[in-house]
Amino acid sequence: MTATATYPIKNATEGFTLWLTGLSGAGKTTVSLLVEKALQERGVKIERLDGDIVREGLTRDLGFSKEDRDKNIERVTFVAKLLSRNGVGVIAAFISPYRAARQTAREQTHNFIEVYVNASLDACAARDVKGMYAKAFAGQIKNFTGVDDPYEVPENPEITIYTEQETVEQSAQRILDYLEGRGLIPAAPVSRQIEVGSAAAVSDEKPALIAPHGGTLINRLLSGDARDAALDRARSLPTITLTETNLADLEMIATGGLSPLTGFLGRADYQSVVHHLRLANGLPWSIPVTLAVSADEAAAIRVGQEVALVEAGASGQRILALLEVQEKYTYDREVEAQQVYRTTETAHPGVARLYRQGEVLLAGPVSVIDLPERAGTEFSDLRYTPAQTRSIFEQRGWRRVVGFQTRNPIHRAHEYIQKTALEIVDGLLLHPLVGETKSDDISASVRVESYRAILESYYPSSRVLFGVFPAAMRYAGPREAIFHAIARKNYGCSHFVVGRDHAGVGKYYGTYDAHLIFDRFNPEEIGITPLFFEHTFYCRKCGAVVSAKTCPHPTHDHIVLSGTQVREMLSRGESLPVEFTRPEVSQILMRGIRQQQAGD
Repeated sequence: MTATATYPIKNATEGFTLWLTGLSGAGKTTVSLLVEKALQERGVKIERLDGDIVREGLTRDLGFSKEDRDKNIERVTFVAKLLSRNGVGVIAAFISPYRAARQTAREQTHNFIEVYVNASLDACAARDVKGMYAKAFAGQIKNFTGVDDPYEVPENPEITIYTEQETVEQSAQRILDYLEGRGLIPAAPVSRQIEVGSAAAVSDEKPALIAPHGGTLINRLLSGDARDAALDRARSLPTITLTETNLADLEMIATGGLSPLTGFLGRADYQSVVHHLRLANGLPWSIPVTLAVSADEAAAIRVGQEVALVEAGASGQRILALLEVQEKYTYDREVEAQQVYRTTETAHPGVARLYRQGEVLLAGPVSVIDLPERAGTEFSDLRYTPAQTRSIFEQRGWRRVVGFQTRNPIHRAHEYIQKTALEIVDGLLLHPLVGETKSDDISASVRVESYRAILESYYPSSRVLFGVFPAAMRYAGPREAIFHAIARKNYGCSHFVVGRDHAGVGKYYGTYDAHLIFDRFNPEEIGITPLFFEHTFYCRKCGAVVSAKTCPHPTHDHIVLSGTQVREMLSRGESLPVEFTRPEVSQILMRGIRQQQAGD
């Protein structure tokens, strides 16, 4: 569930092919006419190719057999190819029932965007003023798509519009939002935006801080009478017990850390994120945020009802939120694993977690009654919400803020990167992740203690805000770098440090994949500015922390320790080299390792 916004244009001369496919009567022509009008008003060169129009000239010699239908699409594809490669936007609205023909159109045209116009057969038949469906049902018309000839539903469309649930204006606006998100069309002036009823007003004022992702900072926390009523209702509802990752996601959704999400992803958003790193409206989004349940649990839940989301505790279940179930759908875990984590191996912690979860995904907005218990018991003095960090930044007069993500203690290399970044901004948000991590990662409590120690002695307090990031670690490498950057944008950061192998694990990602993935987007789409840093280390010859870009000396002059080496040294009671980390940090880590070993 998402809110939407508009984005700057990438290239006003770049053509595209907007291909609307769906059953007869689904609404393809109606929506395409409104989209065409909006694009013309923005000065976009646009041509609309519609089934009825084309059959009056270009394909008047063709009938409705499968062979003739394929020829029809072949001719339309050829015209769309010529137009789109010459800077013209093309709107093609055709039933185009066969996937193979649509795939050919995708391969041959420029910037192909498949729009599945989703409407049930019953709805399409009810809209049919010509009575064609009635004749097909009676057997008077043969080879009628959806009746006695198949319609092959798109598997991974860029956009899905639901014309039974959405108004024509809402469907058209979603298509325009996607085109803006891709940078293929200019943003509309406020006065020219399509009215969609419940959409928030757009302001021309430039915000003092960077805008949240999607333009609105989401808040799903209930209060007062609304909270009391929801809690009372929840007590009689079916319950779903949340996992550690679900709990982290719920807290992040509730407080706006995952803006524009208002709940767990529906099918269209899920498919678009997994395959295209975008929400269905075109807004960049790299990690599927979902709620999985078992097939048995899903069978007992109907679409349209509410369920209570609960947290398991020593004293029993604790109600946290209501979920309005708008969709339930199956998904392919292997496909998600390969697309998101680039592997299907269960040795990858993210893949292993994915394979353990249920076979069905529930989707819909959440109304949060209470945050997870940890929000009040773990680092509560550091658990700033995005609204709170934004307020603090404004109070301090910060406009350019760099966010630093870490799940490790701060070493001298981190300190070097943070202070280098501080030279070009007003302030630093030190934002370590404290959600679920691998069992062999340094515990959050030990890390937080080490952060406090180093900040007290080596950083200017007026230039740093220390807070914790409640998200769970996915270990999704490049995709998680995008995810972490977008989240820090919601917290008010204008810049974000992306290290080498950000959020990586094992050998699953290339050394610079977390940097290169940002090239898949226009800078304006992401909004927050990534700061790319090389691997940094202490060089004995240079006498300082440096990187491969700034140090000419061979590796034997570098002091580099792996995580395994660090843990082994600390386990033996050996202090880490002062060139590697500050003595205060070394002592805290050594004490933490000993406590962990004693507990084991």
